[in-house]
Amino acid sequence: MVNIQSRDEFASHQLNADLWGHSTIKDVVRGNFRFAQRTLPHHEAASMVATYDLRQLPAVIILDPHTAQKMIQWSGLIQPERFLEDILPFLDVAPSDPAAGESGRRRAGRAGEGLRG
Repeated sequence: MVNIQSRDEFASHQLNADLWGHSTIKDVVRGNFRFAQRTLPHHEAASMVATYDLRQLPAVIILDPHTAQKMIQWSGLIQPERFLEDILPFLDVAPSDPAAGESGRRRAGRAGEGLRG
């Protein structure tokens, strides 16, 4: 899971307080994902924006751990309750599971219906 932010976007600061500050979300993300947060203009953030065609920041994406393919994306302000709902399909497959890539992509189609952006 990667969060790309911009210091110039108020929504990035609000996301830090409202989403990443939410105790349940902290626990779920820590227990189930490898998490990285990058802020523009850092070169890694700029590279992620270009690679994954992120048009609105902040953006949160879940990447397939084997292929780095974008499985689901959220942009702008993200409501904690909806975020938890959207990530549930990704919680039942361990990243080290060789089937994670394919089954995760199938589930991402369902979860992707709730994409914001």
